[in-house]
Amino acid sequence: VLHSVEIPRDRNELFEVDLVIVTGHAVYVIDVKGTRGRIEADGRKWHPSRRAPFRSPLPKLRHHARQLKSILETAHRPLSRLYTDALVLLPYPDTLLVDRSPRQQDARDTVPLPDLIGRLADVSRVPT
Repeated sequence: VLHSVEIPRDRNELFEVDLVIVTGHAVYVIDVKGTRGRIEADGRKWHPSRRAPFRSPLPKLRHHARQLKSILETAHRPLSRLYTDALVLLPYPDTLLVDRSPRQQDARDTVPLPDLIGRLADVSRVPT
């Protein structure tokens, strides 16, 4: 587990991810969201019940996961078989994500804290 990792994006630009977790089958790039209560997702934005809506963190996080994979495989070619994945972690027990989008992608890639270990251990997320 690595926390507060800065990953180079371009020559002079870095992006920070909250957690990078390496398992036996994948590397997960994780963003921890401190939002509480009910969050309704529509595919583009998250609408928390107690604050202003914000963009879904997942498109950017998925891009960060692809960028990390690219950096790793450039450094060591056999890592091209490495699978990287993006997850949003909801640490508070009173937080509930309701995904109203047709494809349910935000719900698929968002996990409450009690389910994190099980999600990290789930090898079915890795494409064959």
